[in-house]
Amino acid sequence: MPKKAVSAQERMDREFLAALRGGQARVGDRDIDTAKLLPYSYATFCRRKRYPGTFGIDDLRTFVRRYNLTDYQLCQIFGVEYRGRTTGSEAV
Repeated sequence: MPKKAVSAQERMDREFLAALRGGQARVGDRDIDTAKLLPYSYATFCRRKRYPGTFGIDDLRTFVRRYNLTDYQLCQIFGVEYRGRTTGSEAV
């Protein structure tokens, strides 16, 4: 049976969940600890984890601050090419 191709949305959702799990592991948080950072219940947090596209920009900002997500991780989450630091160009 041929493998099913992973959609771009599913790949971005996986990247988000991997970044969230990695951040939680570095800080020592569990899902219940992460849910306390957000303005809704633990049950809502668990439901949103099942459907990562339902997290809002405020939630993402909270995760970035708490778990120190990198620019590379954010590029993977949003599905844009990571260009890293450009050399030879001056900041405007």
